[in-house]
Amino acid sequence: DGICFRSAFQKQYGTSIGNLGVLAATAWNLPPVFVDVISFLDHPLEHNTEHVAVSCVALANELANHHGWGFEKWPVPSEKTESLLQTVGLSPEELDAGLEMVDRHTNAFLGTSQAA
Repeated sequence: DGICFRSAFQKQYGTSIGNLGVLAATAWNLPPVFVDVISFLDHPLEHNTEHVAVSCVALANELANHHGWGFEKWPVPSEKTESLLQTVGLSPEELDAGLEMVDRHTNAFLGTSQAA
């Protein structure tokens, strides 16, 4: 279908994979900030105090999926990118520069033995 893993999980199981992530992070005794971010990744604007910070993580996730850098090996549609960009306050120029940098570093890493 070309959809991201998160959307496929939601469609298949009727719940967010974030719920599974929260359970795993809690079981692994990760710091509360990790559990908090995972809890709000699908709806960052609902976070009471750190909606901009959580929106940054959500935006990174959206962009990674859209550009084929995520779990999937194909680009997936961006669903919330525009609203997240507004919340985070990135200009189109800053976004383009950031994507170019991530692409360069990702490709450089994939060319190393660490990526294997």
